[in-house]
Amino acid sequence: RRLGHGLTEFLIEHNISVLCCVPTLLATIDRDVPSLRSLLVGGEACPGDLVRRWSRPGRRMLNTYGPTEATVTAIWCELFPDRTVTIGTPLPTYRVYILDDQLRPIKEGESGEICIGGPGVAIGYLNRPDLTEDRFVPNPVRSDWRDAPRLYRTGDLGRYTSSGEIEYLGRIDTQVKIRGYRIELGEIEEVIREDQTVENAVVKPLEIEGVVQDLVAYVTLHEHNEAVDSDLRERLHASLRSRLPAYMVPSFIEVLKDFPLLAADKVNRAALPPPASARLSIRTMPHVAPVTPLESQLAAAWGQVLGYESVSVEDDFFRDFGGHSLAAARVISRLRQEPELQALAIGDLYNYPTIRSLAQFIEDVRSQAADEQPADSLKPAPRQHSTLRVLGCGIAQLVLHYAEMLLLSIPALGLFYAVILLLRLNLTGLPLAGLPEVIRDLPPPSILELLIGAVAAWFGITTFLLPVVGGRLLMHGVRPGWYPLWGVTYLRWWLYSKILTFSPLGAPSPLGLFVSSPLLPPYLRMLGARIGRDCQLGSASIGLPMFIDIDDGVSIGHEVELQPYIVEGGWLRLAPIRLGRGSFLGTNSVVLAGAQIGSEATVAEQSLVHADHVIPANEHWGGSPIKRLEAAPPLLGTMAAKAYDGRWPVWMLVGFSVGTLVLMLLPWLMMAPSTVFVAAITLSEGLGWGIASTALAGPIFVFSTCVLVLIGKRAVLPVVHAGLYPLRSGFWLRKWFSDQLMSLSLGMTNQLYATLYVVPFLRLLGARIGRWSEISTVGLIDPDMLILGDESFVADIAVIGSAVFYRGCVSLAPAQVGRRSFVGNGALVPGSSYLGDNSLLGVHSVPPARQIDPGTSWLGSPAIFLPRRQASQNFEENITYRPRPSLVAWRLVIEFLRVTLPPSMLALALLIGVYIMYLLAQVLSPIELLVLIPALAMGIGMAATLVVALLKWLIVGRYRARVEPLWSLFVRRTELVTGLYESLAVLVLVGGLAGTPWIAPLLRLFGARIGRRVWLATTYLTEFDLVEVGDDAAVSEATSLQTHLFEDRVMKMSTVKIGADSSIGSRSVVLYDTEVGESASLDALSLVMKGESLPARSHWRGIPARAS
Repeated sequence: RRLGHGLTEFLIEHNISVLCCVPTLLATIDRDVPSLRSLLVGGEACPGDLVRRWSRPGRRMLNTYGPTEATVTAIWCELFPDRTVTIGTPLPTYRVYILDDQLRPIKEGESGEICIGGPGVAIGYLNRPDLTEDRFVPNPVRSDWRDAPRLYRTGDLGRYTSSGEIEYLGRIDTQVKIRGYRIELGEIEEVIREDQTVENAVVKPLEIEGVVQDLVAYVTLHEHNEAVDSDLRERLHASLRSRLPAYMVPSFIEVLKDFPLLAADKVNRAALPPPASARLSIRTMPHVAPVTPLESQLAAAWGQVLGYESVSVEDDFFRDFGGHSLAAARVISRLRQEPELQALAIGDLYNYPTIRSLAQFIEDVRSQAADEQPADSLKPAPRQHSTLRVLGCGIAQLVLHYAEMLLLSIPALGLFYAVILLLRLNLTGLPLAGLPEVIRDLPPPSILELLIGAVAAWFGITTFLLPVVGGRLLMHGVRPGWYPLWGVTYLRWWLYSKILTFSPLGAPSPLGLFVSSPLLPPYLRMLGARIGRDCQLGSASIGLPMFIDIDDGVSIGHEVELQPYIVEGGWLRLAPIRLGRGSFLGTNSVVLAGAQIGSEATVAEQSLVHADHVIPANEHWGGSPIKRLEAAPPLLGTMAAKAYDGRWPVWMLVGFSVGTLVLMLLPWLMMAPSTVFVAAITLSEGLGWGIASTALAGPIFVFSTCVLVLIGKRAVLPVVHAGLYPLRSGFWLRKWFSDQLMSLSLGMTNQLYATLYVVPFLRLLGARIGRWSEISTVGLIDPDMLILGDESFVADIAVIGSAVFYRGCVSLAPAQVGRRSFVGNGALVPGSSYLGDNSLLGVHSVPPARQIDPGTSWLGSPAIFLPRRQASQNFEENITYRPRPSLVAWRLVIEFLRVTLPPSMLALALLIGVYIMYLLAQVLSPIELLVLIPALAMGIGMAATLVVALLKWLIVGRYRARVEPLWSLFVRRTELVTGLYESLAVLVLVGGLAGTPWIAPLLRLFGARIGRRVWLATTYLTEFDLVEVGDDAAVSEATSLQTHLFEDRVMKMSTVKIGADSSIGSRSVVLYDTEVGESASLDALSLVMKGESLPARSHWRGIPARAS
């Protein structure tokens, strides 16, 4: 007789006059109890219909509120049937506040967290210091400290009414995020209870694979009748559709006899059964059955993935069926299993979201394909290579790599002898053998001058002349064509690619130094490129210059890649790229072998001009895959109207030259303080203390680098304003130097990014970044043009606010990202873009031309609106957006190690290497020592890589598919490992072996499953154990096998599988939960979405990928 009819009889039988219970229990009492004079409800929200049902003349109904942590009741009021239900006002001695997520008082009418203070508030939880720290906080209202020094955060939402009472809005943790919207379940329950037949209602999120995908409504009835359940479900569903937005309408309505209850008579939500009835469609139109076999085929796939028994061909996949981005990927992957539907792309489903429209699109494509004649192709058949051939090429690559390091060792050896002889060091008492007597007998200043002069001369020769002379010799006689991978021509191309970016002692390569300056075109001409007059080249990613033909007046944006080569199907293809007079290439675009861009043609940012594609003159194209667009952006017209041309002033050429020299010296200055510190300790206290001192070398190096960049930026260009500026101006000279400092920061302190330490650093550089925002290892960022709202997230390799070059001028404009927004990996946010609050810009995507509305999601290039995307698993905000102080402290400690450990370990490796060189110098001649230095460097590099691999296994172990909130300690641990891998292992060994067969065994040490004879030119792997690459596959440079994402501040990781003999183009991204089939190919600058499968022997291109 605890509830329902039995309890009713008990109350009447015993003439009960006062009843205190929770609303759920009261709702089960099936008729009035006339003896009741006082009703006290509490413990959960009291529905308004319950007040109206139980209110009687002479009966008083009180609503009480208060958690155990505040000694139960703290707030109360009397309920009336004609008033809004509230929980009232505080009892005497209690203080109640409604605060926002930063514990600040909110304005009247706004919602916030109910916080309680006063003598009844507990001091904390027994043996739970972490939970105590999170829930019991100092009172932010200092004037009330005498009466309420501490507050208990209830986790409940509330707001003040106009009468000063508090309206209860439900638990914060019963708010769920679904389809990008935050939903209060109590609002849905209130609408359901208004139905006359409904006794009580509970709405619960339905999780699929740990992620909230749908809502389930559970109802109990006053009179249970199974015969009317079906009609009731349809009636309730129709009522909900008419009253609530589509994203708040439950997909299932389950009728139960009783709700499972807890001991306190509250509904036990965890014990509610999974839905047993059929999913309810959100459609409002009549059901239309499939007519054609193709429509039936599509309907079957939709029903299988979405869980519907019946699918109407005129219902919208997203609006009517509640489909999201992951479901779209699964439907398309399911359809691709049929040979005739293999060419379907995920973007097709967004463009044609009904079965009927998608079927019509497929039929139209088939008709067009039947009318087109297949073009003759000169592409050779895929070729597999023997293990012996690959091994032979690998040995030759090791020899050539050794020779490259030998050249790099010459200035290092000169500096070594300069320091040794200057200080007259001789720790073991042995003579310095091998040096000519004439040099050893010189006075120290003369020795220093002689060796420093020789080092500087060789430094200049190897930096600037080696790519010119060596490149021309290496590539002499090489013509456009297809060459077998791992052959002689491949070997020559591979070595030339390394020489082109040759950087002795860590200095930037010439292409990187000259980028965006008037010095780059003449240097490219020296390298063999044909470059016209008045060209603005904002990118250093120009491969094989002798295959590049750029006419007069061409403008190339930041991070554009001119790639006159392709590796695919066991072949290396080389073909020229031609850019016509006055053409324009937008930021982050890629142009592949054989492509031609006509005169005055323009290409939008983040576009792929694929191999052999020809863009006619005076046309505007864009996107990936590229297509003709209506018109070029108005900005280009404005810039053309203000065109600046003419010769560069001599004083500017001198300024760029001096700036280049300063930039070459800056890495040395950045390393000097830590180097001098370790050397001084070693010389004064001995090797043991020197080794210990390397622990401080890392912090000193990072601090020195940041200080130099800040001083340089503030001295050269303290403030930048948006606008159009001529390139031939003092402003651009200063802006160029400032941008180079930023690039130097990204290169020298890469591990600083994606940590809490980078935000204040970027703010000092001019960025406007909100509280608790995250910035990962961005590809390009202009701090002066960045406006980032509170709690937003910018993922790896994103480009934000980059400058636009055209007709001799440059445009600068701010890029603004709203609060709690997400910018995906590799995404591009141009200047003048605006992303509204709670918006999402997906991986590799660009925003639409207009502003992005709040709460919307976009994907692709060009952007596609996502009506609904897969939501992330729900976690409490104290581990996603509002971390506890203890979590902040832990993260600061771990990220301090992430930032400083790589340079400290490099300093340790350098110290050990120099000490071994010192010992060898006493018994070997300089020539003999020079020959051994590369072996010593490779040995130390291998040792460092093994240490990083060991740390990976100790700190993280084996990666497995999992979901973790941003502020979890697991995320901190895996980010620490990533920092060590990228800033140490890749730097000292792994990166230098890209494109050789030796990179695969190194990555296997970390847990990656790399097959035999794989050509791997990328190092962009993080969760190694989740990556599988099949035999004879090819993965090009800067390609990301992206095994995790951070959407909604939740890290989700899973597997990426690349099939045997498949090819992945440069700068592409393959997301987790995907599989690229055997012998499939993915072009450059393309995206394989989550849950997508590319069929075997198929060809794909685009963001997102579509058949090519």
